[in-house]
Amino acid sequence: MAMKSTLRSHLILLTLLVAGIRITETAMATPANNPATKQARRCTPRTCTPYRANFERAIANGIISRPGRVPGVEQAIALADRAMTGGDRQTAALRLAQALVILSEEQGTESAIAYERTLEADMKAKKGQSLRTALPLFGRIFPQNSNPFR
Repeated sequence: MAMKSTLRSHLILLTLLVAGIRITETAMATPANNPATKQARRCTPRTCTPYRANFERAIANGIISRPGRVPGVEQAIALADRAMTGGDRQTAALRLAQALVILSEEQGTESAIAYERTLEADMKAKKGQSLRTALPLFGRIFPQNSNPFR
């Protein structure tokens, strides 16, 4: 009887590990690819939003590592909130940046700018600091008043 219980426990653990690996494999973020060559496309004003261009530039310059993929803006924001609550400003900045990239691609750059302004106002109300002061990494990913396509 104890053998069956131990075997069942090991099978459950193995199933969870395999499921976790599969989720990780499918949930990794990938840059925009050219379907014909499977190579990463270069960001241009026609292929990427300014938010995506700055995000990809920060990755290429080693400022940040590519975060895991999330299903949508809400999940990225939830992860950012969790990181802020835990005092992890780096992860919070990365996940807020990810949320803005997703938002800009799904709803347009104007929506992302509006949301960034909302984040700025919330940060000033909660912390008494600007978003880029409270989360310096955010400012390195998205330099203020910078055109990413120059």
